[in-house]
Amino acid sequence: MQAHARVIVSSQAALVGLALAALTLTACGPPSSAPRTGSTATPDTSGSATLCVRAAPAAQDGDPTYCQRVVDDELRRSKLTPRQRAEAEAAAEAVGAAIDRMTSDCPQPVTEECMAKQARQRLFPTADNPEQTVDQTRETLTAAGFTDVVVRPAGPADPAPRHAIVYAVSTGAGCVVGHLGASGRGGAQQQVLGVLPHGRCLA
Repeated sequence: MQAHARVIVSSQAALVGLALAALTLTACGPPSSAPRTGSTATPDTSGSATLCVRAAPAAQDGDPTYCQRVVDDELRRSKLTPRQRAEAEAAAEAVGAAIDRMTSDCPQPVTEECMAKQARQRLFPTADNPEQTVDQTRETLTAAGFTDVVVRPAGPADPAPRHAIVYAVSTGAGCVVGHLGASGRGGAQQQVLGVLPHGRCLA
């Protein structure tokens, strides 16, 4: 059976950084009894696979179990009906737009020079301030009209890289779950998911 791949992609702002960053691409199948110790492409006999795409310098990619955490997290979640997914995807567009406004310093219309400058800042940030990023992200999502929001540093079971800021917005039966760097610079990566067994968007 041919495997169908789902790709976790970054927002429009993050894609610009790919020109200056090494792309980490990992194909993951079903969860294993032990975390993977490297980035490997494993055949998937269930008919589906997840491609984890990260825009990061290869030398700084020190989180080899990230992809497997994403897969393990998703397999624990409820399945969305087509209507529930459509509602969550509509919310995801609004969430992504709010995060992009927060992380972009380029005035409209955006120039290539400004985007290139932002890409360099993402690769070589001056300083990280996770607490400030958490507060700013929470305020941004609340100001965008979302009421059920969780924003915090990523935990060991979250579908996010180490040292990232993870956020989740409840859409009723679904969730918009994403993450961005501790510095708050650059675009976020997010996806539409079902809820976890306890009915929440994050563990």
